[in-house]
Amino acid sequence: MPMSIGALTNLRRINLYNNQLHGSIPSTIGQLEQLSWLSLADNSLTADLDDLTPLGNLVGLLLSGNAISGSIPTTIRELFSLQTLMLYQNELESPVPQGLSALTALKLIDLHNNKFSEALPPAFTKMKHAEYMQLGHNNFTGSIPASISSLQSLTYLDLSFTFLAGTIPTAISKMQRVSRL
Repeated sequence: MPMSIGALTNLRRINLYNNQLHGSIPSTIGQLEQLSWLSLADNSLTADLDDLTPLGNLVGLLLSGNAISGSIPTTIRELFSLQTLMLYQNELESPVPQGLSALTALKLIDLHNNKFSEALPPAFTKMKHAEYMQLGHNNFTGSIPASISSLQSLTYLDLSFTFLAGTIPTAISKMQRVSRL
């Protein structure tokens, strides 16, 4: 993508998923203040996710299936309108920032198949409006926290292929909307 993309100040949606794009997502993309949807999934792109945090109107961020490495920046909390966050199948590593819990509009989060290797962060259990949470195929350790039962809007939770151990908390029975676990 050219650096000049930042000059397209009226751009509201970018849908360039499932192509053979490569290189880095330009830092000038952060100048697109009207952008509400950014879908560059299933390419071979790299990115500095900090460059995206000025995008306060962003509702959907879909960067899965790329070559993005490093960690999710703490500045992600500035994407306060975000409802869909799909960063699966990248090379992302711990720590998962607590700032994720500030994304109160977030309904769908998919971080599966990355390299997170820590106890399941409390940020996940504070996403009160989350309906879909896919965290499997990571190296999460420890146990499933009982506080996960506070996610009353959740209909889908995937923690498969991790290193979580112990017992499933009985409080999980309070999650009445879950249809897939």
